[in-house]
Amino acid sequence: MDRQMPSLLQRVTRRLHVCRAARRFHVLTLVLAGAYAVLLLISRLLGLIPDAFEPVTLVAVVAGALALALAGCRRPGRAEAARRVDEHQATDDLFLTSVLIDTSAGSYAPLVLRDAEQAAGGCSARDVVPWAWGRQARNAALALAVLLAGVLFLPQLDPFGRGEERERRAGQRRELQESRKATAMRAAQLTPLGDAELSEEVRKAIDELKQTFDGMKPDQKDANLRRLAAREADLAKLWRTAGEDRLRSAPRAAGPLQRFGARRNPASEVWHQELQQGVTKSVREELSELKRMAQKLAETDDEAERQTRSRELRQRLEQMKDFAANQCASAPLDAALQRALSQLAAAGLEGLSSEALAGLQESLDLSELELEALAESLRDLQALQEALKTLQYAKRLGELNLLDGEACAACMSIEDYEDLYERLMGGCCTSCGGPLDGHGVCANCRGIGGKEAGTVAGGPSPGSTPLDTEYQPEKARASVRAGKMLLSIKAQGFSLTGQAAADYRQSAEEVRQGLNEAILHEQIPPAYHEAIRKYFDSLGGADGQAEECE
Repeated sequence: MDRQMPSLLQRVTRRLHVCRAARRFHVLTLVLAGAYAVLLLISRLLGLIPDAFEPVTLVAVVAGALALALAGCRRPGRAEAARRVDEHQATDDLFLTSVLIDTSAGSYAPLVLRDAEQAAGGCSARDVVPWAWGRQARNAALALAVLLAGVLFLPQLDPFGRGEERERRAGQRRELQESRKATAMRAAQLTPLGDAELSEEVRKAIDELKQTFDGMKPDQKDANLRRLAAREADLAKLWRTAGEDRLRSAPRAAGPLQRFGARRNPASEVWHQELQQGVTKSVREELSELKRMAQKLAETDDEAERQTRSRELRQRLEQMKDFAANQCASAPLDAALQRALSQLAAAGLEGLSSEALAGLQESLDLSELELEALAESLRDLQALQEALKTLQYAKRLGELNLLDGEACAACMSIEDYEDLYERLMGGCCTSCGGPLDGHGVCANCRGIGGKEAGTVAGGPSPGSTPLDTEYQPEKARASVRAGKMLLSIKAQGFSLTGQAAADYRQSAEEVRQGLNEAILHEQIPPAYHEAIRKYFDSLGGADGQAEECE
């Protein structure tokens, strides 16, 4: 006889397990749907929790109910399946006895198993455990449909202003993350300069110029001049490129000449003077101090002390940013310090303190890299200007057949070549090579010989052709018409003694301090720099007093 009873019990056990899991899934779906609906109402109507409810989140209700149903559903045993068969077949515990007979003593076991096998032949597991899933599926689908309608059409209200506050904090967090990302991208573009004073391209060009000087032959005038002209073209191109890059990196904020009368930080004057020489020691010390203050701020737990440290750090950061914007004229450094200020402000917000302070440290590290890049660009410009000036001396000597590479054996730097060429010029004008009179003035270009050669002393510019002109004094009749009065201030009283002279001295000092930047902005060739500086230096006497003008 076939063993139909074990197969029947196995099928009944499986259907019992599936039905039990389906009932649990149905109940859990309704429970989770109710919880979802409560949270949805709290979020949309009261705004007390963030609105993270999207149609796709309904999948979480179904998946959660299914996972919990399977995890908590116990698989039924053979005895339970036999009891369900006995109830359906009304066999007075025949199947249950056949399942438990292995553990019972007696000689009637073969009879019981025979009767159970006979009864199992006409029994179907579908009849024993029917699947009535229609009503449960309808209820679950209805609940999900109601939730979907609520997600799509329920309006968002914010009676307590919690949603607006969350949106503001989320925007601040996004801004902080974007600023840190921008800092990381910019830092990846910059590399620490190490011990290099000049950029690789400028250093290579100056080395080539030295080699050209060393290879000069006194009896090869035309070849010498051609080689010097080629080097001059290369250096001038580098100088223009460096100047254009410097101008592109300058912010559009008001510079020193446009901030006449504004109060300056005394330390920034020292920073500016050092930076003009390509030195960043004092500024780097200030940045290191700012980083140390930021570290202490991150380690402070006391709220009062934290506010004090934050206020002091903000004040010094603002001074550094003002220096970067108005005296360094460096947009990248100004941007890095601006991000540092924004991150310091975000450090006072709840939940953003640690992330903001980490971003502050990163911005200060980037500021050091930007400062070194700025100093390198200034050193490049100065080195190129000195190289072009020395090359002008070499060209004048070449025209006089006085260039000799063997005389440069002891020269190591551009300054050494410059000193050598000035000594070689001797009593000749360094501008045109012409002879000097008894007063040291060139008879051709009226330039002054010696170290300050090339300066025009009331005569035409070097290399210009004298023209016969007659001065005709005339007066132009300007058309003066009434217009809109923009500002009118009237005051009675006596002017302060010496006030005009003091204002003049202050204005002249402003002009002198911004002279290098003005020369760079106007793209003036290096040969004229010395003359321009001498002119502005002549605006004040030896004691710093303004000279009187007739």
